[in-house]
Amino acid sequence: MRRRGDGPRDLTIWFTRRLRELEHGIERMAGRVTTDKLWVVWAKKTSPLAADVSERDVRAAGFEHGLVGFKICALDADWSGLLFSRRTRPRH
Repeated sequence: MRRRGDGPRDLTIWFTRRLRELEHGIERMAGRVTTDKLWVVWAKKTSPLAADVSERDVRAAGFEHGLVGFKICALDADWSGLLFSRRTRPRH
């Protein structure tokens, strides 16, 4: 387990609470995904931790950077996550 993004990994979990943070960080995070997976995690709308990020925002940001979201889950009462991998076929 690492707090920093240095070195090889099988899985990255990225917690983001603000749309601005998502928009500014997704290119860097998506760029690190090769054969590994990326969970993007945001606070649910019903959580006291909620800000301005939604599943729709997360999915669109990943897609724009060559990722495909294929699994969504509730981590707990406050957090949801979407699992991404690198798109294997080119977009048409």
